[in-house]
Amino acid sequence: MLIFGALSAWSSGATIQFQLISLTPAAASIVISLHSAFGQLGMAAGAGIGGIAVKNGLLNGLPWIRSFALILAVSVFVIVIDNVLSKRQQTKETQKNICIKK
Repeated sequence: MLIFGALSAWSSGATIQFQLISLTPAAASIVISLHSAFGQLGMAAGAGIGGIAVKNGLLNGLPWIRSFALILAVSVFVIVIDNVLSKRQQTKETQKNICIKK
């Protein structure tokens, strides 16, 4: 699981940055900076939560904590992607309706 987490975390950076730049080319430097900052914030939060768990003797609970965090992250990702895709569909339908009315 650790290897999968490391590979997924570090192999997707370039593609995510490319997508972010293509969405906002005028603010590319700001978006890339925010992407890096949130990545660092996530790593710090994970280290902090892991440190608290170790301090409180919850070493056996670390896989469960990580699994919960992974499920939470995937759920947020699915909700965001669903929201983005539905907005794109609405935009396409609106553009079709505008073209039909003209």
